[in-house]
Amino acid sequence: MIASGSRIDCIQKIKTEIAPFLTDENRELPQLLDEAMAIQDDKEFIGKVSELLRPVAVTKIDNPKLYEAIQQRKILEQKGYVKINDLFAYGLGESGDYLHLHIFPVKEREGKLGLIKEGMRELARIVEANKNIKVATATSWIVAKNPRMMQTLGFEIEGPIDEGIRKKHFSDDSRPISKAYITRQELLKRYL
Repeated sequence: MIASGSRIDCIQKIKTEIAPFLTDENRELPQLLDEAMAIQDDKEFIGKVSELLRPVAVTKIDNPKLYEAIQQRKILEQKGYVKINDLFAYGLGESGDYLHLHIFPVKEREGKLGLIKEGMRELARIVEANKNIKVATATSWIVAKNPRMMQTLGFEIEGPIDEGIRKKHFSDDSRPISKAYITRQELLKRYL
């Protein structure tokens, strides 16, 4: 049997993830998920939750561009990042001397190479305009999965993150996470 605390945690995570997908048509979904927690039988509980989440899953399958756009909006709002293009966003580090690059996971995008080049040029313009920024970092499963791509873009790979950073920023992600950086000088040299 699924423990009560596990159900509550699971439903809470689901509600957080689906929040950007709520519309007037499915605004009651969080309440329905809460009500599903009263179902005692595990199979019935899982079946009900799956049934309730079907419209979100269908959107992901039938309209991946819409799904990606909603995911991007969620990330921008949660992290306070500034969107560069459909592939990149950034946020300034707390100290103001570094910029953190966010790479959106996109599957259904024509011209991805063009977006990468355009995004890196815009990133270079942003860094050039802000003299305090000394380095741009990227920390993600995308970095871990694509280190050669990151190196081709001029980034140095630091490697896997430590457990403290994982717990603080990636506690819900079991995939390998790595960090990379590109210095101000290298970014400006390559992309301006």
